[in-house]
Amino acid sequence: MRKSGALLLAILSVCVFAISASFAANAKRDRDWDACNGSDPDAGIVGCTNVINRGKRETQSDRATAYNNRGYSYAQNDDHDRAIADYNEAIRLDPNFALAFVNRGWSYERKGQYDRALADYDEAIEADPKYSLAYNNRGWIRHLQGDYDRAIADYVEAIRLEVINQITAYQIIRNYALALDKTDSIIYGGITTYLLPTIYALLGAYLYGFRLYSRLMRRRSYLRSATHSARFFIAAIAGLVVGLFGSLLPKSLALSPLAVAFLVGYAVEAFFSWLDSLIAKLKAAASGAKTAAQEEAAGD
Repeated sequence: MRKSGALLLAILSVCVFAISASFAANAKRDRDWDACNGSDPDAGIVGCTNVINRGKRETQSDRATAYNNRGYSYAQNDDHDRAIADYNEAIRLDPNFALAFVNRGWSYERKGQYDRALADYDEAIEADPKYSLAYNNRGWIRHLQGDYDRAIADYVEAIRLEVINQITAYQIIRNYALALDKTDSIIYGGITTYLLPTIYALLGAYLYGFRLYSRLMRRRSYLRSATHSARFFIAAIAGLVVGLFGSLLPKSLALSPLAVAFLVGYAVEAFFSWLDSLIAKLKAAASGAKTAAQEEAAGD
C-alpha cells in the first residue's frame, strides 16, 4: 500500500512539474514575442533571436515575422548590414512579405543604394498593389533620382490608397459598431421582454408569500404546503406571458408591463381572471364571425 501511495505521489509530482514547466515556457514565449514586437530595439533583438532559435517549433510565417522585426530593430540602431541579412531571410521564408521588401528597401536607401531600394519597392508593390507606404517610398527614391513626374505619380497613388485605407478602416469600425449595437439591442430586448417581467413577477410572489407568512405566524396557523411553491412557478409563467403579450394589455391600463408583472405575481388570481376574460373575448369574436358568415350564406 505504501509503495502504491509513493508511486502515485511520484506520478503526481511529475505531472505538476510538467504543467509548471509548460506554463513557464508559454510565459517566456509571450515575453519573447512581446519584446520582438515591441518598440525597444535592443529588447527586440533579444526577443526575436529567442523566437528564431526555436526553429520549426514556430511556424514559417512567424519565423519570417521574427526575422523582419529583428531586422527592423537592427535598422533602428543603424546596423543596416545585419538588418538586410534578416530581411533576406524573412523574404526567403515568405516571398510575398511586402513589409520586409519595404524595410529592406529603406535600409538600402540609408546605405545610398537607390537602385536596390527602388527594386525592393517595386517588389513590395507587386506583392501588395494596395500598399501605400511602398508607393510613397518609391516616390521619394524617384525624387532623389530626378524622376519627378513618376515621383509625383507615386505620391498621388500613395495618397489615393491612404484615403481608401482610411475609408475602409472607417467602414470596418462603423460596421463593427453597428453589429455591436445590434447585439446590444438583441440582448437588451431579450432582458426587458423575457427576463425582467419574470423577475418582477417573482418579486411580487415573494412579497405575497412574506405577507401571508407573517399573517399566519401571528395566528400561529402556518402549515407547509406545496401550493406555496406552485405559486412561484405560476408567477414566473405569468411574468413571461406579460412580457411576451404585453401589447394585449388594456390600453386604458396606466401601468408599465413591469408593474403589471409585479402585480400579477402578487395576485396570480388576477392573472387567471385576465386570461379567462381574454379567452371569453376570443370566443365571442369567433362566434360573431361564425354567425355573420352563416347569415351571409343564408342571404345568398
